[in-house]
Amino acid sequence: MREQREVLAELRQQIDALDREIVERLQRRAALAIRVGVEKGDNVPIYVPERERQVLAHVAAGARDGLLDAATLEKIYREVLSACRALEKPTSVAYLGPENTFTHQAALDSFGKSASLQAAASVNQVFMLVERGVAEYGVVPLENSTEGGVTPTLDSFVEYLDTAIQICGEVVLPIGHHLISNAPREKIRVVYSHPQALAQCRGWLAEELPRADTVEVVSTAAAVGRIKNQTEAAAIASELAAEAEGVPIIARNIQDRVDNVTRFAILGKQLPGSTDNDRTALLFSVVDQPGSLYNALGIFAKHDVNLTFILSRPSRRRTWDYYFFAILIGHPEREPIQTALKELAKYCVLVRVLGAWPVLPPAQG
Repeated sequence: MREQREVLAELRQQIDALDREIVERLQRRAALAIRVGVEKGDNVPIYVPERERQVLAHVAAGARDGLLDAATLEKIYREVLSACRALEKPTSVAYLGPENTFTHQAALDSFGKSASLQAAASVNQVFMLVERGVAEYGVVPLENSTEGGVTPTLDSFVEYLDTAIQICGEVVLPIGHHLISNAPREKIRVVYSHPQALAQCRGWLAEELPRADTVEVVSTAAAVGRIKNQTEAAAIASELAAEAEGVPIIARNIQDRVDNVTRFAILGKQLPGSTDNDRTALLFSVVDQPGSLYNALGIFAKHDVNLTFILSRPSRRRTWDYYFFAILIGHPEREPIQTALKELAKYCVLVRVLGAWPVLPPAQG
């Protein structure tokens, strides 16, 4: 026993020494971050997604020969980046609320707990807060791998088309939906959640709770709050929402697809520099004549530009007039997208780049 205590004491001394070294190096990193902020001045944004992608790539590379995997190290470093960014300048971020939703989690994953986070009542309000400068950045859902494009976000881009708002970053968050209730499964008569969450769990609900009614509410977090004191109700929401309300999870990961992920857009007023792995968001409207959309899409194929997403939405300016949203692989300042966009203008009444961003490693939900 004495020998074991001596070994443990020696190991703990080594850990303490390493902790002191880690803290010292973190303090040195923080001091360098402050110097970076001074050099940037007021004209360079504090949030630089292309630089953060580079840092996280270095972190992931350092995990290859160690015990901690890349996802764990990236999660730690997101908070380090957040704390150092706050030392450069406090960062204000609006997100689609309320708290403890997946969008809240996406905002935390991107900006960390050191940022000043503000919940907004709607996607449109997030756009408004960023446009007016009340918040420097915004976080809104853009598309889901199961349900497709998030129409309130796309429609808000149309409404704020003539402003400086654009997408400058992304968070790709695995979406794990959980059944949350104080009741055993056999007693559940009604399930509350956001329409998107209910749609993404439609098959599971039909098989496991065929007699339960479903009720749509404004958010997954609101669903948990609603059933907190009910005895025959459940909510579909995140682990974050369950922990916040103190309601147990009785079934985990009930989404119909295990690869269910959502891309969240980070709104800002700057266009990030290009990297070796970027995406560009585009809005365009074609001339009202036969073959115009065909010709427009043919330009992307001609220049070997890959489209990963395309969706039409009413322009709200004229009856039966539509805008097309697209996400392209590449950066608008690089070829072949630069040339393709110039040629696209010949077949369109409007071509507008809605932003560009570096592709980051997926956040861990």
